[in-house]
Amino acid sequence: MNYSIKKNVMRKISAILFLFGSLLFSSASMAQINSPWAGNWMLDFKNIDDEETNFIAELYISNDSETNNLEGKIIYTYKDGTQEEAVIEHFNESNTELILGFKVEGSDALFFPLTLRFELDEKFLSTTFSGTLFSVLCSGSWEDEEESFTILGGRRDD
Repeated sequence: MNYSIKKNVMRKISAILFLFGSLLFSSASMAQINSPWAGNWMLDFKNIDDEETNFIAELYISNDSETNNLEGKIIYTYKDGTQEEAVIEHFNESNTELILGFKVEGSDALFFPLTLRFELDEKFLSTTFSGTLFSVLCSGSWEDEEESFTILGGRRDD
């Protein structure tokens, strides 16, 4: 009788340890899920009125390894070659859309929305990035205090 009690206790302990190990493994693997938005993006900002490229930007997004939160920066290059860099301070993401918030040089206001959406159709890409291979395509919009832009671009996996 003593042997069967020990056997039952050992089975229960083994089951509890197995359950604990399974939970630990699943939570650890879930914590390392990367956002589909993580990566290096090239974006073409076109004036809504005339569809002319106003400036291009490189957007760098990564997952923080400890918090699994998104972090990133955007570097704008204007037609005259000058550049401006901003740290992304706000991310609101879903499976299909990403809304970014950041401060623009010379302003304390947090500008919203720089909105990006995944695209499936390659026809929408302009000749600005001809010859560039993208693994994921996106489109979007951005409005500041004075202008509105349509955004076209893609993520490079290089």
